[in-house]
Amino acid sequence: MGNANSGPPKNPRRNMMLIEEHRKKIKTTKLVNALTNHVVENTEMSSTQVTAALGLLRKVLPDMKEVEHLGEVAVTRAVYYDPTSHLEEQDGKTIQ
Repeated sequence: MGNANSGPPKNPRRNMMLIEEHRKKIKTTKLVNALTNHVVENTEMSSTQVTAALGLLRKVLPDMKEVEHLGEVAVTRAVYYDPTSHLEEQDGKTIQ
């Protein structure tokens, strides 16, 4: 990658591939389990471990507070009509 004076990476596509590769290597389930055990079962974790786990989770999971829906929501309803629903049966014969 380069230092602060070298500017943007020479190959942005390769940089994106590396970022995605790093995201795949982060074991999200293990991080969530460790944090859950820390909270629920009082498993010991240092503040540094908690901070590191939360930082890694932020890299792989979307931050839901930043997701905002703009626009309209369309609701489609299907109505089924049974034309025989008003008919009654009596003694095996259909009457209206």
